[in-house]
Parts: sequence; C-alpha cells; structure tokens
Amino acid sequence: MKTCKDCQKEVSKSAVSCPGCGKKLKKGKKLIMTLIIFALIIGGIVACVSSIGDELDNMFNNEDVILEEGYSGSGDEFGIGFYIEGHIRNDSDRDLSYVSVSFNAFDEAGNNIGTCLDNNNNLQAGQRWAFKALCLVEGGRVASYEFVEITSIN
Repeated sequence: MKTCKDCQKEVSKSAVSCPGCGKKLKKGKKLIMTLIIFALIIGGIVACVSSIGDELDNMFNNEDVILEEGYSGSGDEFGIGFYIEGHIRNDSDRDLSYVSVSFNAFDEAGNNIGTCLDNNNNLQAGQRWAFKALCLVEGGRVASYEFVEITSIN
C-alpha cells in the first residue's frame, strides 16, 4: 500500500488512480529511470571491456620482436646456474617498455627442471638486445633447452 499525495488515502501499489479523489497516480517513472541508468552502466562496462581487450592485443603483439638464430646455452663457472645467450631484435616501428624471453631447461631424462628468464626495459624501435637468460638450476644438470616465448609491452 501507498498514500495518495493529494487526498492522503491509502491506495494499492498496483492502482492506476486513487479511489478516493480519482487522481491519476504516477507510476513506473522510477522503474523506467532505473532501467535506463542500468542500461547506460552496462553499455559503458561493455565498451570499456572491449577497449581493454583491444589494448591488451596491441600490448602483447610480438610479431615484430624476433629471436635471432644462434642462441646458445652453458653452465656458469661455479656450477650453480645455466645461461642461454643470444639476441632479440625489435623490428617494429614502436618502442617497447618491457620485453622478456623464456626457455625451458631439461635434464638428460627429458624432465623439465626449470625456466630460464631474462627481461629488458625500454627496447626501442629497431634496436637489438643481447639477452642472457638465467636458470637457477645446477648448471651440469641441463642437458637441453627449448625456447618458450617472448613477451613485450608497448
């Protein structure tokens, strides 16, 4: 139940007009406004999510970041770590704020025994980076390694 604003009689919430004074009751404006606001909010969220997805696609586009052939791996002189060294080229026309390279390291039985990583900040367009990816595993245990990925952020 609700109260008629004109005659103060109690009226059913579903009534179209007041049974006491006959005044047409305002109904549904709040609901309509709420639905409009809700639709605008949902539309805004969808637009933002779509925009963020497009930005992420651009941020992690690695097509022009090239791992050059001829990279090689070796254990350090202390037998503590294993390094993979090589070069990565930024063949794009944009500067990259972050670039990382990773490799998996395997023992003689083919078990994955670690990940070798290196990263660099601010790899400019056209620049070449000499990376040295470190695996924190006993150097003598690494029998082979495999390139995993290059990640870059504009």
